[in-house]
Amino acid sequence: VEAVVVHANPTTLVWSVDEGSVDIGLSSTGTASALLVLPPGAFEVPGQDVTLRVTVTDDTVSPASVVYAVVTLETNDVPSGGSATSSPSTGEAYATSFTLSASSWVDSDPPLSYQVFAEKDGNGIIFLTPEAQSESELSFTLGAGSYQMGVVITDSVGGSTVVEAGTLNVTASDPALLANTTASLYDDVLSFADVADFQSLFGAALSL
Repeated sequence: VEAVVVHANPTTLVWSVDEGSVDIGLSSTGTASALLVLPPGAFEVPGQDVTLRVTVTDDTVSPASVVYAVVTLETNDVPSGGSATSSPSTGEAYATSFTLSASSWVDSDPPLSYQVFAEKDGNGIIFLTPEAQSESELSFTLGAGSYQMGVVITDSVGGSTVVEAGTLNVTASDPALLANTTASLYDDVLSFADVADFQSLFGAALSL
């Protein structure tokens, strides 16, 4: 936000907040112009209008001459009103298909996009989708561990909301079942005379 003052005499400029909640930091001063730079996160209430005032004082005359100007900034709101859930709450590693659903989210700047993430055993966040997607539901499998699920919902101009979506507890696959499945596949491979059938089964084995 920039205030430009054309004045032959030295002036003092002071920024203040008339309405709304915003952190403008220290007052800016100058002799002809002042540039107020608001860092990311300065607007404390999404969707709230903020009115800023710049007051210019000329102390070289008596009484001092004081003028001011105001500007109102409309801040972007963020997606709201919805919920997110993950199910089922328990399952088996790489065998159970889990689903995270985000529903009923609304925003004045559609369309919305969704990016699902998980925090495994409290050891940092991993994103299950490389980028945000338009679908509000995602199915996936997980390795063994305890996962705190969540999703980032973002509107078309960058306003975002982060919401938790429950905890998933995933147990390791049954080693005996895995061994039996592998042995069965091996026996089937030995019985195949057709190369095409062998290649088909081999592909299925690789996908386990």
